[in-house]
Amino acid sequence: MARYLAAKCAGVLAWSREARPVIGEYGPTTILFQSGDVPELEQY
Repeated sequence: MARYLAAKCAGVLAWSREARPVIGEYGPTTILFQSGDVPELEQY
């Protein structure tokens, strides 16, 4: 899906991370696909 959107959008970022929101624990972020102009991931 991200590769499809990359041809149609100025920027695409697909990322993943393990999370346990009940206890507020979040693992490291893994960027799966990035294309074009996207903001730094740390902003989110």
